[in-house]
Amino acid sequence: LLLSWLARREGEGRRVEAADEGGGADRARRIALLRRRQGETQAHAEEVFEGLGRPLPPDARLAEVVTDLLGELQEARLLRTRKAALEDVLRGQNSEAGRTDWRARFEGRTLEGLDAEMARCSSEITALEIELDGGNEEWMPCGLRAEHARCREELRRLGDSDALGRLRSREEALCAEATDLARQWSRLVIARRLLDEAWKRYERTAQPQVIHDAGTWFGKITDGRYRGIVASQAGQKRELEAVGADLVHKKVDELSGGTKELLYLSMRFGFIGHQRALSEPVPIVMDDILVNFDPGRAGRAARCVLELAERGQIFFFTCHPSTVDAFLEHAPHTPVVRLRNGVFEKAEARATGKNDA
Repeated sequence: LLLSWLARREGEGRRVEAADEGGGADRARRIALLRRRQGETQAHAEEVFEGLGRPLPPDARLAEVVTDLLGELQEARLLRTRKAALEDVLRGQNSEAGRTDWRARFEGRTLEGLDAEMARCSSEITALEIELDGGNEEWMPCGLRAEHARCREELRRLGDSDALGRLRSREEALCAEATDLARQWSRLVIARRLLDEAWKRYERTAQPQVIHDAGTWFGKITDGRYRGIVASQAGQKRELEAVGADLVHKKVDELSGGTKELLYLSMRFGFIGHQRALSEPVPIVMDDILVNFDPGRAGRAARCVLELAERGQIFFFTCHPSTVDAFLEHAPHTPVVRLRNGVFEKAEARATGKNDA
């Protein structure tokens, strides 16, 4: 109501001002009509504020006062709602059942008696807390009481001087054993570190030369189809790759079975040459290493073995006369010793391929 009146009053004021500024023959009549309506609205507002017990405020504070009145009205509505809820509670307690319940609870009690009962309950709570901290078993259930007794007995047994002494002796023995194991572990760690360093040093110095020499042998055995061997780094390990005549690299898994055997044989030849350069040459024993090669590859491999034999003694065992022929074809004066009926015999002439050698 107040808001609608305020809006209406402001609208009428604006219309009066507009009529004052306008012109025309009926201006005086319109102004008189609007001022009469404004007076009626003013009178109505005075009645409203009188009903509220408040004087009508001046125009400058009218909007502020109306806003405050609306806030008070909202608060009054909330209070009425709360009042209704409390009245419902009181009506429920005011029933016969409610009155009986209240009488049963508080009949014959005084304020002093209630205070005393509260003090007694507080004392009981304090006593229970003290018993709980002190380990009193009376308040415990049977299961917890037995467990508590078992734990106390275990503590008493552990506190016995003999048992404690045995446990301490055992502790000292275990500590000594742990110390010994730690020493062994440290020695093994140091040895592993030294081995790793030695292997890394070998990779940096010897292995490249071994791989280079093996690549040379590989090129000779394959009759130039491959130019060499390289070791590429793949994560934590190095992998061998064969370099073709067209400079295309192939991994070992991409080679044929026969070519793989040639590559591994070339690696052995490279290692033998490197070891002979570092230390006193020792005889090399080879057992039928050409058996899986075709005649062309077998002949080239035999020529490489003969080249190795120029730098150190080699014993080559075979049961295939064709292998003997492969060696004699490239070096007719190669010594050949045959085994006949358990007796070694030196062959004087070129092998014919009819007898084992």
